[in-house]
Amino acid sequence: MLHGKIEDSIYSKSIKSLIKRIHDSTHVQDSLYEQAINYFKEQAEIEKQLAYAEENLVETKSLIATNKDKKLNASLQNKLEKAQKTQQTLKLQEEKKRQGRYEAVLKICNEILDLLDGDSEQESNNNTAKMLGTLQLLA
Repeated sequence: MLHGKIEDSIYSKSIKSLIKRIHDSTHVQDSLYEQAINYFKEQAEIEKQLAYAEENLVETKSLIATNKDKKLNASLQNKLEKAQKTQQTLKLQEEKKRQGRYEAVLKICNEILDLLDGDSEQESNNNTAKMLGTLQLLA
């Protein structure tokens, strides 16, 4: 009769780690699932901010085109530069977030492929069956 706790194999631990990084609820909110939830929650607000910045740019350009006063034109030109900088900053922030999400997904996908990869088709099939069996047992 066995006494004590039986430890998980290294393979089972790696599968559990992948599961946690894909679908887990923590205060850090770093799983793919949580990142996707946050993305869709924030997307409407980000689109509003970008639309407002674009509207501000168009409006300022229109005012510059129709204005003859040099003092006001200089002020409008300054406002235009600030609006362009704001829009550029918003787009850059979004691109950084997008790149981070992409890298997280790519890293997990590569780890899954590494676990499935074999020297032959038969070994790859065995590794796939092993992973699916482990996932089913863990579920």
